[in-house]
Amino acid sequence: MIHHATKKIFFVVAQQSSFQKLSCILCLFVFTLVFQFISFSVHAQSSVMHLFSLTPDWNHGTYCGAGNGYDPSRITAPSVSYSGKNTEEPSYEYYWEQKKNDEEWTIVTAAKQAKFIPSYDPSALFNDKPGAKPIQYSFRLRVIDHANGNQTEMTDEFSLTIVAGPLATYKLIPVKGTSKSDIDLTVTGGLADKKYDWSNEKNAEEFPSAMLHVEDPEGLKPGSYQVRINDGGCPELTKQIIIPGK
Repeated sequence: MIHHATKKIFFVVAQQSSFQKLSCILCLFVFTLVFQFISFSVHAQSSVMHLFSLTPDWNHGTYCGAGNGYDPSRITAPSVSYSGKNTEEPSYEYYWEQKKNDEEWTIVTAAKQAKFIPSYDPSALFNDKPGAKPIQYSFRLRVIDHANGNQTEMTDEFSLTIVAGPLATYKLIPVKGTSKSDIDLTVTGGLADKKYDWSNEKNAEEFPSAMLHVEDPEGLKPGSYQVRINDGGCPELTKQIIIPGK
């Protein structure tokens, strides 16, 4: 009877001991997970790099690339910050990049093992052929910090549109039953806000006052006319138009 009770006690102790061992193993496993999570969180915080750049005043603007072209102002150097503290002095590899329309990005200046990131001064941008389609130029900066976990960050893209100078073509539309004609003027290229100044080469006063600043004047007598087209940015264009007599 006593022997049987003793066996039961040892059995309970043995069970309790196994349970305690299992509890210790589980506690150790949980502690390990928590420690790894904390270590990962600390590392993740210290490995996040942020670039802050001032937006250039020309960003998303439209400018004329005729003549001397358009020279964008300098893109300021970004400030760099980190989420958390880094253990090493930064060693930057950076790439200032540029692209034209939907072409591939090309590197315009770069460096490795740099202690700081410089600003970038774009070259003058051109769109030389009158009436040509607009060109969109874009710029961005890529930075890698090799000393602190190879964190990589990129600035926003800065872009601007470069238009060509204006090109004017026209059609004469005869006014039925008269010797007069309407002028259907088409202007491609240039900036959007165009102004027109018409005149009659022989006598400016003969030009109808109501038609002096319209794009398509109507009811003009046979003669030699000219229009000056100014968009406020591109070089002024002068176009001569002759309405022949019948």
